[in-house]
Amino acid sequence: MATQPQVESDMQQHEALPEPATGSQFTAPNLSVEVNGDTFVYRRYGNTKRDTPPLLCLQHFRGNLDQWDPPSCDRIAQDREILLLANRGVGRSTGQVPDTVAAMARDTIAFVSALGLKSVDLLGYSLGGYIAQEMALLQPRLVRRIVLAATAPRGGPRIHRWSDKVYSLAAADVPGWRTSSVSSSPARRRAARREWHTLGASALGKRSPTSRPTWQPETLSSPRSPSGESRTSRG
Repeated sequence: MATQPQVESDMQQHEALPEPATGSQFTAPNLSVEVNGDTFVYRRYGNTKRDTPPLLCLQHFRGNLDQWDPPSCDRIAQDREILLLANRGVGRSTGQVPDTVAAMARDTIAFVSALGLKSVDLLGYSLGGYIAQEMALLQPRLVRRIVLAATAPRGGPRIHRWSDKVYSLAAADVPGWRTSSVSSSPARRRAARREWHTLGASALGKRSPTSRPTWQPETLSSPRSPSGESRTSRG
C-alpha cells in the first residue's frame, strides 16, 4: 500500500523551474520536478500571454505523456498554457503508483504546488476524471474549472471494478511503444507507430509524413488500478 503524500502549502517557496515552451506536443521537452521525494515528469507549453490558469491534463488508466493527442493538445495550446503530467510511478516519473484515487489526487495537488501555481483548470480523462473530482474536493480554491471526459462520479453505476477483459489486458507484460490492447505483434506495433507519426504530422502540417517526431518519448509503465491490481514496471 503506497503511503499518502503530504500536500505542500501553496505559499511554500520553490526553486526556479524551466520556463514553459511555446511549441508543440511533438517538440515540448520532458521536464521534471521533485515532489515529496520522487521525480514527476511533465510537459509544459502553449500560450502564456493570456491571463488564464494553465490547463492540467490528467491521463487515463495505462496512459502516459505520449498518448495525449498532439493535434488536440496543440490546438488548445494556441489559446492557453497546457500541462501534461505523468503522475507518480507512471512513465518516467519515479516512485510507487498509489493504490487509491485520493492518493493520486494528493500527489497531483503536490505537483501543482511544486510548480508554484495558485490556480489551475483541469481536464480529467477516465481515471484522470476521478482524480480531478477528488482534487476539487480536497482543495476547491486550487481548481478553477473542470472538464470531465469519459468518466463518472464515485459510486456511479458499473464503475466499481474493471471487467476481467480490462484486467487481462492491463496486467499483461508486453513491452513496446503501444499498450498490450493494440497488439503483441512487433510488426503491428511498428505499423501503429508509423501511423501515429503520419497522422500527427499530417494534422499539424509541420513535417513530411516520412519524418520522425522530435519529442522525447516516455517509457511505458502500467499504473496499478485504484482497486489494487498489481503494477507492471517497464524500465
